Amino acid sequence: AQAEEVQFELLGKLGGGNNSLDKESLGDPLFDVSGGLQLSAIFRFDMGVGVGINFNWTMLDQRMANSQLTYALQTNKREITVQHPSFGLTLRYELKELIDLGLWMNYGFGSVNINYDYRNATVADAYGLGAGTILEWDLQTFEIGIMAAFFYKITSINLDILVGLQGYFDGSRMTTTHHSLLNASDIKGRRLDENAIYSGGFNIVFGARYDLIW
Repeated sequence: AQAEEVQFELLGKLGGGNNSLDKESLGDPLFDVSGGLQLSAIFRFDMGVGVGINFNWTMLDQRMANSQLTYALQTNKREITVQHPSFGLTLRYELKELIDLGLWMNYGFGSVNINYDYRNATVADAYGLGAGTILEWDLQTFEIGIMAAFFYKITSINLDILVGLQGYFDGSRMTTTHHSLLNASDIKGRRLDENAIYSGGFNIVFGARYDLIW
């Protein structure tokens, strides 16, 4: 079968997610808000099957529960921000010209920042983490996701309006980078232990898709 059309799709998304860190002493992120954007180019074939490439970006900004490390440091604020830009392959199936079912598998990259606001400066110094420390890592990620979206066709301008749900999972290796410190006289440049982080959640998606037909 030959491609009947090429579709260009842009989705915004908003929902909730969570992270799990291998090194538990860094803290336990709570389920919190996530969001992002997804851009796809899909070659649609006969019978509603489609294949394409996509770019997906998700950000989670989360509070963190107590842990061995944060308890000892007596933190006022514990926050983690994880960003997962990624690109890869997407597969689609259009069901009865009403629902689009999707799957994507991406290679990802990005960053993890953990922001602590310490009350116990003595303990912080003992850990070698001066006041105002932001711990930073780079990410190497494998991502998989699924989607189901209702769409409404505006045939006069070849445009589809989409609303649906996504679920996703990211497994990431956290590579060593550095401390970013408010106090420049502190231990800036100190390397961190390598770690792993697993992210997952769901999003409500909304956006539009343009059909280029020939």
